Amino acid sequence: MSRYAWGIKNATTNVTWTTSVLSLEFNNGRQSYLDNYNAGALVLTIKNQADEVAGFTFGDKIQLLSPTGTLMFEFFVVEVAYNDYPGNIGLSTATVTCQDPLGLMGRLQMNNFSITAADTGVQFIQITSVPGYIALRPQLGVQGSSGSLCSAGTYSGSVLNLWNLLVNTERGLIGVTEYQVKFIYRDGVASSGVSSFDVGRNSGASTIGYQSFERINLGLDLMNQVQVQPTGLATQQATNAASVTTYGANGFTVSTVDANTPQALGLASWLANTLSDTTKQRFVVSFTDVMQSMSDANLSGFLYELGAKVPTILTYRVPGAALDTTVAVVCEGFNVSATPAQSQITAYYTPLTYYQFFTLDSATLGILDASRLGW
Repeated sequence: MSRYAWGIKNATTNVTWTTSVLSLEFNNGRQSYLDNYNAGALVLTIKNQADEVAGFTFGDKIQLLSPTGTLMFEFFVVEVAYNDYPGNIGLSTATVTCQDPLGLMGRLQMNNFSITAADTGVQFIQITSVPGYIALRPQLGVQGSSGSLCSAGTYSGSVLNLWNLLVNTERGLIGVTEYQVKFIYRDGVASSGVSSFDVGRNSGASTIGYQSFERINLGLDLMNQVQVQPTGLATQQATNAASVTTYGANGFTVSTVDANTPQALGLASWLANTLSDTTKQRFVVSFTDVMQSMSDANLSGFLYELGAKVPTILTYRVPGAALDTTVAVVCEGFNVSATPAQSQITAYYTPLTYYQFFTLDSATLGILDASRLGW
């Protein structure tokens, strides 16, 4: 289906679907820096003239494959809805709804589960001993070196809720590719370097050409007063006084599992300064597969890196400007909508400076005066 011929495989029954699939839609990650992570969903619409979807059952592993059969993303069936044509003489279809590993973790509950004191990435991995995890078994990993320290605690609620607390504490990312879920420390966001693929106004062998492009200033995300509420500790507040004087007070509260108040205050200070910079923008880029001149192999690599959170270079031109503007960005998340005609991809980018915690000797994050130091 479409120029980029997605493969859909039920890995549980070992059946691959091709011409029966009328459309697919899926999402990966989140849309903006301050969003929580929620379940990623895959929705397949399949011809069901001969009860083709009878082989789908709850929990089946559904794999999205590249045109060459490489595993790209993995989901799990949670619902099948049938649209039977009256009299069985027209086109009967079925809609198969699936969730990604984050969805599984949103349904996996902890009950007074003990977490030992450790850094955020270590606590991310500790949930593998939660009862019921083994049956789900997504592969977990971390990228980067030790980040923020977290206190010991006893938690009840979903694993995904705890993961979001860890992301709040670390200000890192969660990447979802293949069957893997990776927690990315803030210093690990750029540890793999900048992608060999970039995004620009025109397509090329290694460049995604966008069809629509949106720049969004901070807007409702402008925050110059930030309260951090670490579990079991006193709330810490930081204020960017100059921004408050100019724009008035705009604040929010974030819950974390910081191990101590100085660390929590450092996080509040970082956010109050970073989110009060009115020159910063986020970007929404949309493109189709049919308008790209790159090979299917390169397009596969680019789509994979969207899920893996590999930073890339975005090039655009401000209306009226004589020259292009380039900025290093990281994909917070993306959506795909595919039919036999084409695949439409929308990616949500944040400037890499949002994760620029000054990593010494890094080509992108180790330049003096490029960002605020600290925390």
